[in-house]
Amino acid sequence: MNGSGHPGQPPRGGSGTSPAQRRWRNVPSRAVDGLALLAATAGPLAVYAATLPRGTVLEDDGLFLMAGEHLGIAHPPGYPVYTVILHLFMKLPFGNPALLGICPARSSGPW
Repeated sequence: MNGSGHPGQPPRGGSGTSPAQRRWRNVPSRAVDGLALLAATAGPLAVYAATLPRGTVLEDDGLFLMAGEHLGIAHPPGYPVYTVILHLFMKLPFGNPALLGICPARSSGPW
């Protein structure tokens, strides 16, 4: 027996759900999913964008910037697609070359 007098029936005084469950029952699940998606995406992306380096920081950064500016070969693998994309980014009319050169790598990194 569970308090209602009949086995298998919810206990007296409620429908068998807690107040928290009843409260969230009225919220459409798509809205909750949308808020969860926004929080799970916007938070880490904001931290990622805030911690991006604004210039060259690693050993190959300068080499790739030079290869992208002059359409050269960075080192034996070459990375031809990346070099062409880097060259196009460096032709943008704003920002310094170091920041523009890091944008293709940083924008493709999270994906």
